[in-house]
Amino acid sequence: MDTATDGHLAHLRRLRAAKDAMDRDWADETLNLDTVATHAGYSRSHFVRAFKTAYGQTPGEYRRSKIARGAALIPGCYALLWAGGFHPTRDSNSEEAD
Repeated sequence: MDTATDGHLAHLRRLRAAKDAMDRDWADETLNLDTVATHAGYSRSHFVRAFKTAYGQTPGEYRRSKIARGAALIPGCYALLWAGGFHPTRDSNSEEAD
């Protein structure tokens, strides 16, 4: 590989590491844009531009979309539990009758 390709791959690896950190630590209150940008080895503004170029959305948009997708899954999880026979109200009442 040539130097330009190596540099581009290194750039993508740093962005991917930052994206992975956002995915892994999304609930960490200390996680902020400056921390993630520093983790990737970029200034804040350069990181936002590079992230948007690579992933099609800013880091903030990416984080909000991940949270929205997770929240959309919650009703489906309850439906699966219900279909599988877990009925918290009925189960708790049957324990009291024992």
